[in-house]
Amino acid sequence: MLARFNRNTYLMIMISIQVGGLWAAHFKMKHMRARPGQVYPSLNPMIPTPRHPSYPSGHAIQAFLTKMTVGTAVPAMFDALHNLAERIAVNRERARVHYPSDTQASRDCVEAVYRVLTRVEGFAEISAAVTEEFRGIERLGIVPDSRHSRK
Repeated sequence: MLARFNRNTYLMIMISIQVGGLWAAHFKMKHMRARPGQVYPSLNPMIPTPRHPSYPSGHAIQAFLTKMTVGTAVPAMFDALHNLAERIAVNRERARVHYPSDTQASRDCVEAVYRVLTRVEGFAEISAAVTEEFRGIERLGIVPDSRHSRK
């Protein structure tokens, strides 16, 4: 049997990815920072080096913004989403396609981006619908205990 599809949660994640991607693209074009492997070719990045600029990290802002949008709507998931967002961000550094400061810039700006997003018409309704989709999740015991999550 397939799990129930949480349409509003999917929509919230897609909003986070799109808004985060647009935010990152704007600042990437503004700063035009070369990737680590472009500056130091001997680093041999573990994945193909993206052709767009490095700063800030787009994957990081998308992950951090998803943590904020879904985690605020479903507080029981916030710590698990935080840990996942950090892993996504840091793994891009480990793959040698981002500098730590790329990740930090995204981390530093996520709350401001989230505040703007919360003022968009319809956002509060989607957030409430996400909360409703996960009503009672704490009782199911399926949300990872953040004390035992990998950092």
